[in-house]
Amino acid sequence: RMHCIKRSLNSRALKRVASVLLTVGVVSGSFIFLAEANDISLYETIFLREERYTSIETYKQILSENHENSLEYFYFPKYIPVGFEIIDQYTSQFDRYIRMQKENQYFCISQWSNSSNRNIKNDTENSEFQEIEIKGYSGFYSEKDEKQSIYLNMGNISINIYGNIGKKELFRMAENLELLGK
Repeated sequence: RMHCIKRSLNSRALKRVASVLLTVGVVSGSFIFLAEANDISLYETIFLREERYTSIETYKQILSENHENSLEYFYFPKYIPVGFEIIDQYTSQFDRYIRMQKENQYFCISQWSNSSNRNIKNDTENSEFQEIEIKGYSGFYSEKDEKQSIYLNMGNISINIYGNIGKKELFRMAENLELLGK
């Protein structure tokens, strides 16, 4: 038996299989390294297809229901949690509001032009509050009574994403905002 085991370990077929596996490992490792080094998120590309599709479909729905006097450009997340539907939206010349809901969970995306004379007030009494920075934009995160909120100043536009879907989901949406045209 030992002779058979030694013989099989020294066989050419086993050496070829090992060589192929090593080559595949090196090539795939190099591909993953290059993709991540060039800021291509493989996780998002491979695993978040459904969420990306949901975001695109929601964006198309918003555009089809759009008012002519709405913001010409607005920030919209590339990621939206699966299963949420638009239940309310409002658009004017200087601001936009979208509310999405799935059963008892909801989130809202509210954005407005910073050129308008608007004072922003946020109730921070008895709430968790911290300053944040996402993709170079400053803002803050607050949490009170199981409701979370992220405020970001994007320059000409301010954005508030809030709801009861959890801190992780809100940050995921905020980190995936992209400026879209009408």
